[in-house]
Amino acid sequence: MTSNFIPGKEIHTFKTKSGKEALIRYPQWSDLPALTEYINTLSKEDTFITVFNKEVTYEEETDYLSKLFKEMELNKEVTLLCFVDKELVAVSGFKQKNYNGSRDDHVAEFGISVKNEFRNAGIGFMMARTVIKEGLSKVSGIKIIRLNVFGGNEQAIHLYEKLGFEEAGRIPGGILFRDNYIDNIFMYLEANKFLHNSSD
Repeated sequence: MTSNFIPGKEIHTFKTKSGKEALIRYPQWSDLPALTEYINTLSKEDTFITVFNKEVTYEEETDYLSKLFKEMELNKEVTLLCFVDKELVAVSGFKQKNYNGSRDDHVAEFGISVKNEFRNAGIGFMMARTVIKEGLSKVSGIKIIRLNVFGGNEQAIHLYEKLGFEEAGRIPGGILFRDNYIDNIFMYLEANKFLHNSSD
């Protein structure tokens, strides 16, 4: 498959629940400062993500963006950014995972994060739906999308269920979160089911 990755390409615009204009697009090099600030804001918040209490350097984010662009050029990954009034408010990714050689090339891993003050604005659902659609159109052979979610993150679990994800299992106490051991929940979504339910 030939790569048609275009940095900065706009994918979708929509109105948030508060009526603000939101733009979903591919990342570009000029997003580097915004991405660095974004991940560090979430890290300090110590929210339901794996990065916490860690200052990500500009150099680390440069390395991340370089690898990300390469994966997208190879059609193995799709990452999209959401902006409201030119502020980066959400990041979501869809990546082909190779846990066991080529035996699980048909599985993609999905993830999403939204800035605290922009949650409950309809951004998470629109971002997730857009990224999964874009991912399935760019990364060939994907039949299953999987994710991990922290136990107790009811807002995220509700979002995933709304998209069609189902729980596959959990590891009790598998995540250390704010001095408590909480469940690590695994969820999955069949690609065909998603495409059928989200067809316009």
